[in-house]
Amino acid sequence: HLRTLASLRNVRVAGLADPYPDALARARQLVDAPIFSDPDVLLAIKDIDAVVIASPAGLHAKHFLAACTAGKHVYLEKPLAHNAIELSAIQNCIEGTSLVIAIGHNYRFHPACQRLRQQLIAGSIGKVRAIFSNFTEPCEVESMPGWKRDRRNGGGVLLDLATHHIDLYRWFLQDELSQIATETHSLHSEQDSACIRATTCSGTDICGYFAFTSSRSHGFTFHGTKGVLYLDMHAGTVTQATNRRLGYGVRKRAVYGGLADMGWRSRKLVQPSYNPSHKTALTAFVDGVENPAQRHADLATVNDGVAALQAVLDAEAGARYERDTTTVGSVTP
Repeated sequence: HLRTLASLRNVRVAGLADPYPDALARARQLVDAPIFSDPDVLLAIKDIDAVVIASPAGLHAKHFLAACTAGKHVYLEKPLAHNAIELSAIQNCIEGTSLVIAIGHNYRFHPACQRLRQQLIAGSIGKVRAIFSNFTEPCEVESMPGWKRDRRNGGGVLLDLATHHIDLYRWFLQDELSQIATETHSLHSEQDSACIRATTCSGTDICGYFAFTSSRSHGFTFHGTKGVLYLDMHAGTVTQATNRRLGYGVRKRAVYGGLADMGWRSRKLVQPSYNPSHKTALTAFVDGVENPAQRHADLATVNDGVAALQAVLDAEAGARYERDTTTVGSVTP
């Protein structure tokens, strides 16, 4: 985030806050800005317009409430919070606010995700009947920060990985979840793998697998009445499969983004881990702060963050639930 913010012409990084001196020292190597051990001191600076909150998940709600109380626009890394009590406090805090608030569900801005969503909206595979998704990031427990191993402090794959996909299910389909359940396992740390099963209000079935204990993978498969769409997040590719007109089998074709993809694809050749969605999402947030009336439609709102976290909480509780779309917010193309 610091590299991205420092590269934007209309942004000046005016302060860095972290309680750990080592973290501040690393940050100062990227951006020359005043440093603070206490975020409240930074938030008290009047000429700071907006803040990016990238603290451990268990502190998100506390720092978010402090930033909003200080009158700052906020880009908050997901998840929005990590329990129901914090959700209620956040919703009360933002009621009637004019602040620009975005939740860091950045994959909405990945060019491959944008391209796939356009295919879904255009009906290229007909009605979506089922989605299978996976997001696995192998991580040795010794290298994980303490909070990430402990669900009570915001750790575990449901909050860290599954919330991204839960948000994307809603955004891709422009639909809400009506049922969700999960089975979690704790092999090396709490909730280090999980399988979720969900159904949307329009009847799409969803299966998702998330883990810190499996080899790296990240992708989606959308099964429709007229075809199948595959999204490989690591390669940044979208592939469509349709029935052959003659004979048995399927015909596959790549769905390209044209000239718009050349820049980030070229960078990915020399930096395979490059993910363009971080910069695009932060740029959209900054543009929204400058002109709130032109806020980008794909920026995740607090309501989107609420929906993703509530789904996790309900899945953990083993509860069936139904969402009123006017309560959690609608998603429009």
